[in-house]
Amino acid sequence: MKKLESYSIGIQVLVLILIGYMAFSNSSVSLGGVSNFDSLHLKPAVAGDNALEVENNSGTDQLVVHGAGGVTISGTSTISGASTISGEARIAGLRRTGSVATLSTSTPPVVTAAQVCGNPIWNQPDWTGRASSTDTVTLPSAGDVFSDCLTTNGDSFGPILFVNSASAAASTTLITAGASSTLIGVDGNADVINGGNKAYLNFHRYSATEMVVEVREATDAD
Repeated sequence: MKKLESYSIGIQVLVLILIGYMAFSNSSVSLGGVSNFDSLHLKPAVAGDNALEVENNSGTDQLVVHGAGGVTISGTSTISGASTISGEARIAGLRRTGSVATLSTSTPPVVTAAQVCGNPIWNQPDWTGRASSTDTVTLPSAGDVFSDCLTTNGDSFGPILFVNSASAAASTTLITAGASSTLIGVDGNADVINGGNKAYLNFHRYSATEMVVEVREATDAD
């Protein structure tokens, strides 16, 4: 009789294992946690409770999914890839990161869409030795920038700091528009950046076929 009871219990355990396998057939389960979920549905059992709480080793909440809606994240977080936030976003301190792009000194540079979308500062070194005292920096086409970061009408990016490092004030840099782009400024000479001066560039996707680039030259205040 005891053998029969043991056999019956073993069958029940096996059935439970099979049910668990079918439930997680598209998932990967480990003793330390569950990963590779196709979907995960969390709902608080009691009204007012949180749907999910993740604590650190000290017992302090690092991630809380509130039952009434909303998420609270504490500590330093890293998000890789593109992120979309709908609605209002309030950020106490925002720091834009990136690197300085050094443009070509051997040939008149053509800026890439990757430099527009990824480099908040462009440095144009002195081009001493070229035949002309005016250098030309050509911006990328609207289509290239739209494919990289300005994917929707109304998107904007900037300001980008452009630095004309030429030692002589007469060594000007002429900013020229790429295809399907329009340059705007305070006057018709806004696209000429004198040697030693700097400029701010703001990129706007006005429509699916036109990008507007605002150019504002600035000089040292001291």
